Amino acid sequence: MSIPCEFGSGTYSTISSNSVQSHSFRQGDMLWIVDESENGVASASIGAGTRELEIGSSCTSINAR
Repeated sequence: MSIPCEFGSGTYSTISSNSVQSHSFRQGDMLWIVDESENGVASASIGAGTRELEIGSSCTSINAR
């Protein structure tokens, strides 16, 4: 399964399940999981201490750590 994501800059990417992808963020940036119609399903804001983002198994949640 692939998960479409939109970064706050308007950049789109697709992440495959059970994979790791590297992306540089700045504090205050947003990551969105979007559906086929580009509607937001889940989002996370990047904070000063954010080091990684984990997309939940249902593809409808994001955990920022």
